[in-house]
Amino acid sequence: MMSMGKGFEVVLLFFLFLGPSSELENDAYTGLTWFLQISDVHISFKHPDRTKEFREFVRDYLGVYKPDLVLCTGDLTDGKIFRGMSSKQVESEWRDYHDVVVTDRRRRQDTTPWLDIRGNHDNLNVLNRQSQQNYFRNYSSMGLQGNLESYKYSTRLRGRGYNFIALDATLDVGTRFPFNFVGDISTSQQDKIRSLVKDVNPKDHTIFFGHYPSSTVRAKEFLLSTVSSGLVYLNGHLHDLAIFRLHTMYSFHGGQNLELELVDWKWNRAYRLLAIDQGFLSFTDLRFGSDNWPVILPTLPKRSDFLLQSKEPDFDLQKFDQIRTLVFSASQILSVSAFVDDGDEITCRKEGDGPLYTCPWNPHNYKSGLHKLKIVAKDNSNRVKAVQQSFSLDKVSAKPFNHAFANFVLGASFSVTFQVLYLVSALLSISFLPVLYFIAKLSSQRYFSERVNGIVQRILHCCCLRKALNVTSVKPLFYFFTLFPLYLAVGPWVIGKLVEDTYGAAFAWGIFVSTEFVATEVGYFKYAMQTLFIHPIVLLVCGHILECRAYYSGQNRGRKCGIMMHIVVGILFFLASYLFIFESIIFWLQFGVMGAFLGILSTWSLIFYSGAIFWSVRVSRSSVYTNVVIEDHGKKTDDEQEDDILTT
Repeated sequence: MMSMGKGFEVVLLFFLFLGPSSELENDAYTGLTWFLQISDVHISFKHPDRTKEFREFVRDYLGVYKPDLVLCTGDLTDGKIFRGMSSKQVESEWRDYHDVVVTDRRRRQDTTPWLDIRGNHDNLNVLNRQSQQNYFRNYSSMGLQGNLESYKYSTRLRGRGYNFIALDATLDVGTRFPFNFVGDISTSQQDKIRSLVKDVNPKDHTIFFGHYPSSTVRAKEFLLSTVSSGLVYLNGHLHDLAIFRLHTMYSFHGGQNLELELVDWKWNRAYRLLAIDQGFLSFTDLRFGSDNWPVILPTLPKRSDFLLQSKEPDFDLQKFDQIRTLVFSASQILSVSAFVDDGDEITCRKEGDGPLYTCPWNPHNYKSGLHKLKIVAKDNSNRVKAVQQSFSLDKVSAKPFNHAFANFVLGASFSVTFQVLYLVSALLSISFLPVLYFIAKLSSQRYFSERVNGIVQRILHCCCLRKALNVTSVKPLFYFFTLFPLYLAVGPWVIGKLVEDTYGAAFAWGIFVSTEFVATEVGYFKYAMQTLFIHPIVLLVCGHILECRAYYSGQNRGRKCGIMMHIVVGILFFLASYLFIFESIIFWLQFGVMGAFLGILSTWSLIFYSGAIFWSVRVSRSSVYTNVVIEDHGKKTDDEQEDDILTT
C-alpha cells in the first residue's frame, strides 16, 4: 500500500509539473492575465507630492489590482535642475524611486514583477550604460538585475505563456536636454533585439514595451517590423502633447499593428490597466484618485474598435458562452450587472476570490453586426460606475479606432520631419535675400513684360518684402543675413563639456562627444526654429529701421512708419531678445562658461544680431535703399532704350 501511495504521488507531481490539468483548463481564470502600465513618473526633488502619490499608487493600488506584473515605461526620474533649465542625473531622485519600487515592496513582501526601462530623462548627461552617472543600474528594479538595455521577461500564467520584451531606444551617449528627445536603436541593440525575439515561442503572447513611440525613433522601420510579431507596443514619452491634451494617442500601423502611448504620471497621474483573456487584448486608461473606483474592464466580448484582426482568434460562439469582465475597487464590490443592446439586466457573479465577474448569454443572437455592451458596478462605498462599449463577434463589422491627429503623431517620423524642416529652412533663409534682390533687379531693368512687371512691383511693395529690400541695399547686412544661416547649417553651435566632463561639439546635424558621433536629430528642429522665426524677426527689425531712417532723412525716401508698425516691430524685437537671453542662460547652465562663450547659436547669435540692428541705426543715410528698384516709372520708349545703348 505504501508503494502504491508513493507511486500515485509521483504521478500526480509529474502531471502538475508537466502543465495544467483538464480541470485547470476549465477554470474561469485559465487563459486570463491582467497587468498595469505606468509611464513618465518623473520623480523630482522639486515635487515631493508627485513622489508621495506614486508611493501610494505602488502600495495601495497594487494591493487592489494584484496584477501579474507592472510595466514602467521610462522617465523614472526627472533629471532637471535650475528650474528645468539644465539637466543631470540627481541621485536623491533615484534613491526615492528605489525606496518606493524596491525597498518598500520588499518590506511588504510584494513579489509582483516590476519591469522598468530607461527613458530619455533617465539618460540625461550619461556618457554610456556603464557610467557612474547611469543610476538606472543601481536603483531601478531591472537595472539591479543587470538589464541595462533591451531585455525579455518570459513567464507562464494560468496555463498560457507570455513574453514581455523591453525595447531600449535611448541613445548610447546620453546627451543633455533637449538633444535626446528623438531616440535611436543602434546596430548592436538591433542585433540584441533580434536575438530576444528569435527565441520566442510563437504560441506564446508577446507584449513589446519601451519609452519612445515609434514616431520618435530614428530606426522606426526596424522598430515597427519588430513589434509586428507581438500583440501591442506600449510606450510613453509624449505625455499628452502639452497644449493639445491628447489622451487617446493610439494608432494601428498597417491596419493591424497596435501602438498605445500612455499619458504621463508626472502631471496627469495616469496609468493603464491591460488584460489578455483567451487571446483577446483589452485595456483602459485611468487616473489616480479615489473618485475613479470601481474600475471596470470588459474582456469578452472586447471592444470592437481595438480588435486585432490577424492576431486575435475568431470568436468561438460555442466556447465563449459567458460575458467576462474584470472589476476592481478599494472597497468591496456589491453588485455587477451587464446589459446587451439595452436589453434586460443580467446579474454577474464573482469567480472565486479574484476580480473576474461572469454572466451567461447567448452569443448566437449577436453573431453579426455591431452591438453594445454595458457593465455597471457598485461598491461598498456607494460608488457606481458604468462602462459601455461596442463589440462585434464577426470581425467584419468592426470599425477600427481611427483618430486622425493620433495617427499623424504616431504615424509620422519626427526624425524625417526634422530633417525636412532643416533642408527647407536652410534653403529659404540662405536664398531669400539673394533671390529677392535678383527679382527686384530684373524688375527695375524692365526684364519682364509690362503686365508681369506690374504684378512684381505690387508684390515688392508689400510691407515685409519692402523692408527686406531695404536690407539688401546695405552690403554688410545683406551678407550677414545670407551667410549666417549657412554657418548655422554646417558649423558648430557650441563647444564645451557636452556629456559629463567630456568635451564635444554640437552641430545642427549631430553631436561629437570625444571621438563618437551621436545623431541627435533635435538640432535640425532647433535650426528650423532659429531660421524660420528668430532670423526673420531680426531681419524685419533691421528693414524697419532702415525704412524709417530713409523717410525721416528729409530726402523724400522710404515710407512713413505708422504707430501700429512700430508697436508690432517692437514686440517682435523684445520677443526675439527674450528668447536669445533665455537660450544663452540655458547654454551657460547646461555647458558651463566655455559652452556659453563658444555658443554660436545662443551667445554669439545675440551679439551678431545686436550688431546688425546697431548697424541699421548707424549706417550712413546715403547707403539706405533709395526705392529706385520698387518705383516703376513706366516702360522705356524705343528712343530711351537706344540712348542707353549709345551711352554704354
